[in-house]
Amino acid sequence: MREGLLQSFARRRNRLLSAPLRAVFLASAVMAAGGCDDATVLLQRNPESIRHMTGEERYETGLRFHEIAQFGDDRLKRLVLALRQSEGGRELYDYAAAHNPPYVEWQTMPGQGGGYSWDSDNSYLKLNPRLSDENLFRTLVHELRHHWQNTALGTKTWVNSPLRDWELKRFSEADACAYTAHFGAAYAAETGNDQLTGGALIGYGDKTSRAYSRKPPSERDYLQDAFVACMEEQDSNYLLYSQGHYLYVKKKSELIRQLFDHVDEAGEYAEFYKRYLDVPGPEETARRFSQFLTPSLNTTDVVPAVKAMSSDAFLGWVKQVTTGVNADYVDDIDKMEKRFNMIRNSVKTVADTQGKSRAMAAPGS
Repeated sequence: MREGLLQSFARRRNRLLSAPLRAVFLASAVMAAGGCDDATVLLQRNPESIRHMTGEERYETGLRFHEIAQFGDDRLKRLVLALRQSEGGRELYDYAAAHNPPYVEWQTMPGQGGGYSWDSDNSYLKLNPRLSDENLFRTLVHELRHHWQNTALGTKTWVNSPLRDWELKRFSEADACAYTAHFGAAYAAETGNDQLTGGALIGYGDKTSRAYSRKPPSERDYLQDAFVACMEEQDSNYLLYSQGHYLYVKKKSELIRQLFDHVDEAGEYAEFYKRYLDVPGPEETARRFSQFLTPSLNTTDVVPAVKAMSSDAFLGWVKQVTTGVNADYVDDIDKMEKRFNMIRNSVKTVADTQGKSRAMAAPGS
């Protein structure tokens, strides 16, 4: 990820912040970079799944993804080799190797976590060596889809309101799940290996992957059977996702409010607006979100049902599928959205006034 959204502003405009607020600011930037982003990608619940360390793992500093085939330990090499056995796997491998290749390393995780990824100056991907090779394979595909989201769609650079941040977090997770389901079905059909779609149902997306793969290819509906199914699975069995996403949105919203309280000291209304409040209109927002809904790595290969929707209809559908089951979260995010819009309108009014005043004062005006 590029440096944290709020962290970058603090780095350049430190004089706006008191020392206590700077501490809160930097702590939140760490969270925004990964703590609440993808930290619970596979929430394993079956004790059987944490007994698979092979002794082959090396725990030194991670290798860039494209270096694993040559320099990785035997287990990582097997994982990458398995990925490259299908056409879709080779496409995914080539993409990750060519676009800001993530650092990949082992990290023994508390509980039964599967893996997670985040971006700072570079992209990182952590894998839990306790998982079986099959579960690591699922985790790798899921995480590399997150890497694609960050690099191809540029999601970490988007300026969003609280509601859009909430929708984006939930969309991103469902997208990685849906892509893994589609990838697994295609992998099994091409290689005869169902390690991505068979086995015990122990992690997020496994239920969707199995159901999707068992449907005849001609009857699969990627939007409903993969993406919407993953969103429903998230809401029924993996509510920690929603909790993490909500806490991220809440923390970011509060920090923007705190920055707003301090921006008067420097008068940097225009820069503040550009960095945190200059959200796109409905058409651009719809274009951005629609790019997720492709079973490939091609952002123009959007499913026909989405292409057929108007921007307003599509954004209405996005809101419907991302609302979630926790009414308290929905109510609180609605309040954050209203406060964000109030701040946005206030800052834009002052920034526009300042811009006109400076233009009138410029020589020759």
